[in-house]
Amino acid sequence: MIDIRHLRIIDAIARAGTLTEAAKRVHLSQPAVSRALAEIETRLGFPLFYREPRGMEPTPECERLLPTAETILDMIAEVERDMARMREGVEAVFRLTTECYTCYHWLPAALARFGEAYPQVEVRVTTEATSRPLQALAEETVDLAIVHRRSDDAAITYVPLFEDEVVAVMAPDHPLAAKEILRAEDFADEILFLHSDPDRTELLTDVLEPAGVRPCRVTTLQLTEAVLGVVAAGLGLSAVATWVAEPQVRSGTLVTRPVAGDGLQRTWLAAYRARDPRRLALTGLIEAIRKGLPGSS
Repeated sequence: MIDIRHLRIIDAIARAGTLTEAAKRVHLSQPAVSRALAEIETRLGFPLFYREPRGMEPTPECERLLPTAETILDMIAEVERDMARMREGVEAVFRLTTECYTCYHWLPAALARFGEAYPQVEVRVTTEATSRPLQALAEETVDLAIVHRRSDDAAITYVPLFEDEVVAVMAPDHPLAAKEILRAEDFADEILFLHSDPDRTELLTDVLEPAGVRPCRVTTLQLTEAVLGVVAAGLGLSAVATWVAEPQVRSGTLVTRPVAGDGLQRTWLAAYRARDPRRLALTGLIEAIRKGLPGSS
């Protein structure tokens, strides 16, 4: 069997290119590393490195083994760092952002739950990255982003959190409230109030623009409460997730209607850098967020 010591030696040789340099990396003598490599190759039944004049070159079998070795060693290093932080009483810090300000309605409860389980970990919410969460993640200015859009960056890992639906919201006496489903053309003569950038609003990007429809006016208000307030006053329409307007719908001040037949469904995701050395701890934060989501007990 291959053990952790063997994986460290294989990884060191592959990175260093020579037995001498690999020995320095693993704090062993060069003969000890040479003997260990011979032992590993004997156990496996095939060579792991070509002995070239310019140094040690991984064989195809070794190339197959190296990614697994790297993953295992990274995970062990992360656990060791976490244990060291706990011994020293040092707090870990995670920087978090979301793709939509409405997430901050339920996020504090999720973070409070996480804080109870991980009192030595501080979570800092970075609201200024809300308009560009995946860019901030790639630039390493945040560690975790809650999003409903993916990028093509293979270095980012996505974990599904929950699904919701974006619906049209209006005052109960609005003429469109008489309809069961709203179509793109229903918005042509309406004033639309939004709480986020129109370029990132699904109603516009996925329904209205493909149909060539533009509301008579689009107004952006930073506060979701302000948007719902002006809509309840009969000044126009908006589009929000069902859970955002749920209190007002229950109280009778607003009504919601699905859009475009099948509705505007979204899948929310927790995104983090795949090679973040603290990814095991990040999964604990993601699980705490999952338990604090809309509709979770």
